[in-house]
Order: sequence, then structure tokens, then C-alpha cells
Amino acid sequence: MEHGVITITTADRLAFGRAVRELRGRRGMSLSELGRATLVHEGYLGAVERAEVEPTLRTMVRVAGGLGVPLSVLVERYETRRRAADGGGRDGGA
Repeated sequence: MEHGVITITTADRLAFGRAVRELRGRRGMSLSELGRATLVHEGYLGAVERAEVEPTLRTMVRVAGGLGVPLSVLVERYETRRRAADGGGRDGGA
């Protein structure tokens, strides 16, 4: 991987979407409720959960806030899912 270049894969989007869906489910929130809490259209949130779009940092911050967690919690859930998809390890270069 070239320094400074980050490639977002389908697996990355899937892991993030699953993290959002899991936290939303734990809070008993519908997509509509999360949309109202975040001011993000529920259709777009559904696309995030299905890994059809790549959310911006602004959207990720709004989603975390709407779920009542710091962004770091959402990222931690994403990392857990991403490592599991990779079979337990990932060379992130960090």
C-alpha cells in the first residue's frame, strides 16, 4: 500500500454497516428514528447498513451521536467486525 492512500473495501463498508445496525438494534431504534435523531435520511442510513455507500466523517459523527455513543465506540465495533472478516488479523499499517 502506498503511504497516504487508503482504500475502502466492500468488507470495510460491510463491517461499518453491521456495527451501525448492531448498535441501532441494541437501542431498539428503527431506521426512521435514527434518521430523525441524526438528520440523515433513513434511506441513506439503510444504504450505509447494507454497505451500498461510503459515509462521510460528518455522517459517521451524526450516526454515533444519534446512537448515543462516541464515534470511538462505533469505530471499535467496526474494527471488531473487520478483524473477524479477515480471520482475526489485519495489517492496517498504523
